[in-house]
Amino acid sequence: MKRKAILATLLTLAIVVTFGCSSRAKTDSVSRVQIPNGLTTREATAALVQTLNEKLPIDDQGKNWERIVDSLLSARVWGYESQFNPRGSGWYVENVNSDSVTYGYKRRRHYMRVKYEVRENEIVPTIIASENLDQSGKKIHPNAVQWVNDFSTRIRGTLGQLVIMKSEFLPK
Repeated sequence: MKRKAILATLLTLAIVVTFGCSSRAKTDSVSRVQIPNGLTTREATAALVQTLNEKLPIDDQGKNWERIVDSLLSARVWGYESQFNPRGSGWYVENVNSDSVTYGYKRRRHYMRVKYEVRENEIVPTIIASENLDQSGKKIHPNAVQWVNDFSTRIRGTLGQLVIMKSEFLPK
């Protein structure tokens, strides 16, 4: 009896190892992020860049909102360490454009590239490449979609911080 249970377990393990995870999610099922009222697309792009930083930088040179947004978008703020992730896991910035930020995500031997495009009222994530996530066409391993959705939650938090920060600079 014990021998049958061991053989059944080994057979199941062999099937899982041979064929891997068979469930797949749609790449376009990732969550879009609404841009809060009062933020421009430029400010939303700045928030994207800053999502990896724990704390938004404060302008030491006076209360100039445009200078703060400029500094948020500049490479000197997000820096070399977050651009290239030598430790080998997590999110990192790969490219910044005027209306999008492309991130890389690495976890163990899995990798994906996600472009967050800033549109008029929303930020749209698109998985544009991956390794070891069984991506083909518009299908990918469901964990990849979950990782993007989790990161989108962090982006929402950064957008909220930026709204609060901007409100402090508006005339009262």
